[in-house]
Amino acid sequence: MVPGPARRSEARWFTNDKLGAIEDLNTVRTRSGGLDAPTLTVASSDADYITALLYERRYSLLLEGRRFIDHRRFGRLASLPLDIPTHFVARVQPIPQGECLIRVNETDPALRGPGCP
Repeated sequence: MVPGPARRSEARWFTNDKLGAIEDLNTVRTRSGGLDAPTLTVASSDADYITALLYERRYSLLLEGRRFIDHRRFGRLASLPLDIPTHFVARVQPIPQGECLIRVNETDPALRGPGCP
C-alpha cells in the first residue's frame, strides 16, 4: 500500500526531511483541496508544521474518527473543542426498537429500560 501524501509528509518530517514533508503537505492542499500552498518553510517551527499537518488530516480524513487520536499523539488534546451545552448529548445508550418491542412484552416493568414505551 502506498501511503497518502499526509502520511508520507508526517513520515518525512520525523526522518528530518523537512523539505519533502512540506512538499507532500502542499500536495494535499493543492491537489486534493484545491487550495493555495501553506506558508511553511524549512525554517518553520515543529509546532507550525504539526498545526498544518493536523489541519490537513482533519479534512482529508473527515468522518474517519482519527482526529482525537491524532491530537493525542501530538499532545494537543487541549486544543480540541469541548461539547457546547446547547448541543444534544445522549444521556443513555439508545435501545433498538426491536429490543424495545420484546421488552414491552416482559412482565417486569423494570426490564423495559429507558427509551422503551
